[in-house]
Amino acid sequence: MGMIINNFLTAASTRYLLVSLAALAIATLLTWITRKAIRYAIGKRWEDGEEDVTRLKFLQNSVSAIFFALALAYIFTEIPALRNLGTALFAGAGVLAAVIGFASQKAFSNIISGIFILLFRPFKVGDSVNVSGCTGVVEDITLRHTVIRDYENRRVVMPNSVISDETIVNSNLSDLRIRQMVFFGISYD
Repeated sequence: MGMIINNFLTAASTRYLLVSLAALAIATLLTWITRKAIRYAIGKRWEDGEEDVTRLKFLQNSVSAIFFALALAYIFTEIPALRNLGTALFAGAGVLAAVIGFASQKAFSNIISGIFILLFRPFKVGDSVNVSGCTGVVEDITLRHTVIRDYENRRVVMPNSVISDETIVNSNLSDLRIRQMVFFGISYD
């Protein structure tokens, strides 16, 4: 009888391992396919001048996190031992959320600021900006930080919350309609 139970546990463990590996493999494959599709779809519009590369980079950085979170949730629901652990974690989610919230307050601030930068678009990748005395070209915008290449070819990594609190001077923003003062003299003759 002990041998039958032992074989059953080994078969179940192997099944759960295969389910976990399959979920992670599918998440990896979906991430790769989705990143390529995003690059193709937005890349074509970007070449035509209709789209900036900021959205492309932001979407590519977010896709893998979404797919792997879904794979992890699937693994938790499929494996009974993890399902029990998930239930226990969910029961203590209020306390856990408070602890995580206090511990990662700056990280959440950076993420929310990154989303606002993407929504309101005070600058985009390739723009020449001056933020907090740092002048350079924006190379990348992620959820947590923005990378600016200064004119000495150094990379300055600024947290998005710092950028949201500072004045941004964007040299690439322009409007076709301008007002210009034209002074002219009139002869009294």
